[in-house]
Amino acid sequence: MGNTWVFFGRAKDWREITPSDSAANAFDGLFIGTGNTDLTVESKAGNTANFKNISNAEILPLKTAKVHATNTTCTDIVGLIAE
Repeated sequence: MGNTWVFFGRAKDWREITPSDSAANAFDGLFIGTGNTDLTVESKAGNTANFKNISNAEILPLKTAKVHATNTTCTDIVGLIAE
């Protein structure tokens, strides 16, 4: 996690996320509060990926369009908006 901030920068705003297969969740990064589980996200280009074994308190520098409910078992997810 040490190099995450090199790619992401600082967050100027954030919002708690409820995963949804249909709702837009466009963010520059994600904070995973309770992990050791899986996360399914969709990129702005429409590509979907399942990230497995995300750690607790992990910051992921992913530009997301959606955080899917299907196959997402992480909780306490916060969307980050970069400066």
